[in-house]
This record gives sequence, structure tokens and C-alpha cells, in this order.
Amino acid sequence: MKQNISISQFRYAPYLADKDFNIKPSEVIYNDGHDFERYSDDMALGINMTCQNELFRSAAVHRCLSVNLVDAAGGSVLASVDMPVSMARNVEKCDYFVSIPLDEPMIKKYHTGFKINVADKRTGLVIYDTDFNIFDKTINDRYYYDWYTPVAGGVSLSEDGDIFRAVDCAHEGIVYVKFHVKWNLEYLFAVMPELEIKLYYSDERVKCQYARPVRDEATGRYVVTSLFDTSCLDRDVPMYAALFFLDTVIGGFAFGTYTNRAPGGYGADNLKYLTEYSQEAVEEWYKSNNGGLCDEEYDRRIREFVSYAKTGVKPGESLLKPLDHLTGLTSVKSKLETYEKLVCFNRMRADNGLPVCPLPLHAMFMGSPGTGKTTVAKLMGEMLAHAGVLSRGHIVVKERATLIGKYYGTEETNIQNAIEEAQGGILFIDEAYQLFQPNDPRDPGKFVIEALMTALADESNRDWMLILAGYPDKMKAMFEMNPGLKSRIPESNIYTFDDFTESELMEIAERYLARNNFALDDGAREALTRRLRADYEHRDSNFGNARHVVNMIQTEILPAMAIRVMTAGAHDVKLLSEISACDIKERPGVDVPVRRPVGFRA
Repeated sequence: MKQNISISQFRYAPYLADKDFNIKPSEVIYNDGHDFERYSDDMALGINMTCQNELFRSAAVHRCLSVNLVDAAGGSVLASVDMPVSMARNVEKCDYFVSIPLDEPMIKKYHTGFKINVADKRTGLVIYDTDFNIFDKTINDRYYYDWYTPVAGGVSLSEDGDIFRAVDCAHEGIVYVKFHVKWNLEYLFAVMPELEIKLYYSDERVKCQYARPVRDEATGRYVVTSLFDTSCLDRDVPMYAALFFLDTVIGGFAFGTYTNRAPGGYGADNLKYLTEYSQEAVEEWYKSNNGGLCDEEYDRRIREFVSYAKTGVKPGESLLKPLDHLTGLTSVKSKLETYEKLVCFNRMRADNGLPVCPLPLHAMFMGSPGTGKTTVAKLMGEMLAHAGVLSRGHIVVKERATLIGKYYGTEETNIQNAIEEAQGGILFIDEAYQLFQPNDPRDPGKFVIEALMTALADESNRDWMLILAGYPDKMKAMFEMNPGLKSRIPESNIYTFDDFTESELMEIAERYLARNNFALDDGAREALTRRLRADYEHRDSNFGNARHVVNMIQTEILPAMAIRVMTAGAHDVKLLSEISACDIKERPGVDVPVRRPVGFRA
């Protein structure tokens, strides 16, 4: 028979109790750990749980539950508290708090293993149970922070991989933090206490995970490992990982996030923890523990780290290597390869004391939406920063509305602010042709263009790059009508982003699905090919190319798949991953004429 009550959330932690066990539930400090220290004879266990009425739409719940503290070894009940539960019909869940004393006779010094279970008092049926341990810090002559001795530490991109002092998180988005430890009380306890690993992000976030050490049979060491998400980290600075035992830090290390280096991680002598966390302290720790490198060598390697983080390529490789993973863009890739060679040639001349003729920096990107213009602009910024042409390489995206602003006459101030924001990087003006309205002499867009021309003429400020982007035909018309633009942006710096072909659209779809662990069965692949062919043949000037493909997957295919899978009621991995033909709608019949190519082709 289906139980009409369950536990959806269960938290517990010890606290120092008064004689009447009076405490507010909010005053108990909970965490995700399962091990606690015994620090007083007047301890109690605070338990906060959420009871769920499984039949809340049709029935009320009036039950008495028994919350029991159980000896895990012998199975005997050490303490029990009754907890009446009452929920009216249409009340889905309710929170309850109970307290169980943990007095001296119950918590023996050498006894660690306990269970908490919640049972129906009338039927005796257990509806929830969990294990925990209590450790007494006073049982031997060792200080509790000496129960474990950290002997190595480092980071890896796989659970079983070697540890390093730095890893390349740029594409993986995850990192395994590992500490090798020596367990000094193996003769005393059958159970090893949990350890907590905290990861300190550069934006002051702190993530923590609890794990029990596991013996590595190959080395005889115990290893504690935690997995953390690094997809949103600032890769220009090191991060810090700390190891805690019963809320006391016992070791730590900083690590870079740019590339694999220094196999073996840090040894015992390097695992010194920070007494007070700050990003400045982390960077100083990383520098002082970086294998004894001199400042010049350290700074050189840090620059390499930054380059790896931004480009994903090794020294000596082309900085345009990430373009290999992008679909299409044949003409753009070819022109960028030439441009990169010129940039590197100039840098080599400068490094050898030879004069350098500055390259024309500013560019025009012509193409329909979703053809990769912004992606390539970001890559150009990284390449130019690495070569020393730009000091930062970041990208600032603006459009007509943000440059004109709310009030007439503020255009010059707005464009000056935008250029200042883009200093050291790229000012990318999307749909730039909207600034050019030849039939409206009072249009404020012309003041933006005039302010841009003034800024471009300032040869004393070459630490920024302008990229104008938009539809080919409209951008070409704007270009032809502005001699100042033509003089600042030569033909070599005009890039044409062609629409993706049918096969390229299909490649984009398959790559996107593969990155997110989806697969197409044979019928779905045929249906998606047919749908993209129809979309391509009937595309108009607003066709989104890659953006269109991703939007279709996110807003049409995956919702249809979700409805089908959830209706089926089976949730195996194949059903959750494999897209069927029925998830892909045919394009409805339209009478829109086939779009003819617009603009010129490179």
C-alpha cells in the first residue's frame, strides 16, 4: 500500500543544550556532513525535517512518528522522541523540529557509529534513516588536528588522474580537488572521520563538499576527492582549496587554472593553509610556492597561463586554433590566418629591435545574424592582446540605442564613454548601419559616426580596436557613403561572414546536441536534415543561422522530447538522451520566395 507520508528534507546537527533543551530551530547550525565532535556533556541533536503528504490532493495526514537514535553496531534504540504530524488536505508539506539528548552514558568515548531513523509509531515502518558519527577529541594525547596529516595535494581533470599544481579548466568546466592524507588513529577507530574540502573562488564565493577518505591500494595513502564546477571562474587568477577536519583547517594549496604543469602537485611541506583568506593572499601563496621560480620566470609562466586560459593553445601553436572547432567561416579563417602572421611578424621585429610599421587595426564584419561575428571578434581580441597590440583584449558590445541614449545631444559623450570602456580591447558595434540614416538629416546617429571618426583619427590612442558589424548590403552602403570609414578600414580588414549551408547547419546542430549529451536516432537525423533544408531554402533576411538552430533545439525539439519521455513514465538513460523523429516538427508550408544572396561575397 502506498505510504501517504515521506521525508523530503532531513538536516541534523549537535548543539549545546540547556537543562530543558530549549532552542529555536533556526539557531542550530546545519551542514552537509555526517560526522561531529563531542565537545560537552550537555549536547543534544537538533533535527529539522520536511514531512510530505503524498496524497495531499485527496487526503489529510494525522500520524505520530517516532524519531529514534540507534546504536549502529548493536541496533538498540538509545533514545526516542514522538513527533505528531498533522497536515490538512491540500497541504503538501510541513517542517518539523525535534531534539534528542546526547548524554554521557549514551555517547561513549570509543563509540562512533549511530543511526537516526523516523518510523510510523503505529506500524513500526521506517520511512527514513541515515548514519552519522560522533568523535571525542579528548581520547588520546594527539591534538585533534593531528589525527590526519596531509601529505600531498593538487588538482586534476579526472577522478583517477594525476594531480597538478595547475589545470586547464577552460573547456572542461570542472576540477577535481584532491588531498592525500595519512590517518594517524587507525588503531583506535574503525571509521575514518569525514573531511571537508572548501574551494575559494576569486569572486569570494566559497563552495564546500564533504567526503570520507578512500585508500589508494597502489600507494597505500588515503585520498579524499571533491568535484567542483569551474565554468564561471576568473581564469586570470589562481584559486585556493583548503582541507578541514571537524571545522578546523589542516592544509591547503593554491592552484592555477591555465594549463597542466608540475605533475605530482604539492608535497607535505607546501600544504600550508592561509590564516585569513583573500585573493591577494592566494596569489602571494601561489607565487611563493611555485617551485622556487624567480620572479621573471614566474611572470613569464603566468603570462602563458593567461594565454592558455583565453585561447586553449600551447606556445608556438596558432592562436587561431579555436577556430578549427567552428563550423564554416572559410573565407574569414583564411583572412585571419594572414592577419595573424602579420601581427606575429611585427612582434618578432619589435623583439629584435627593428622598426615596425603599424597594421591597420579597425575592421568591418559583414554577415547575417548567427554567423559567428561576435565569436570571432572575441578571438581577435585575445590574439591581439597576446601579441601585445592590445593591452587587454576584452570586447565591449554596443548598438545604436546605447550609443544615442535617451537625450538628444548626448551622442558624443556616449561614444567617448564606450571607447573608454573598450580601452585595451575591442569596441564592437552591432547592426552599425542603423547609425547611418541618409534620408534623415536630423538623425542623431550621424553624430555618433562623427564622434567615431574623431576618435579614429587620434593616432596617439591605438590601444583599442573598432569593429562595425551588420548585414552585408546595408553595411556596404554605409561604407561607400562615408569616405572617413573607407580610409580607416581597408579592404583587408573587411570580413564577410557567409550564411551557413544546409550541411553546416546540420553540423552545428549535431555538435550542440553532442556537447549536451543528446543523440539523434536514424529517424530523427533524417527529420532534422529535412527540417533544416526547408528552413534554409525559405530563409529571409532575418534568418538566424546558428542562432536559429540552437533556438529550434531549445524551444521546439527538447520540449517535445520532454513531453514524450515524461508521458512514457520510463526514465532510463537512453530515453533521456535519444531524440526521436516525432520530436522534430516539419516546417509548415509557406509561400515565401527563396532568398537570394545579398551583399558581396569574399
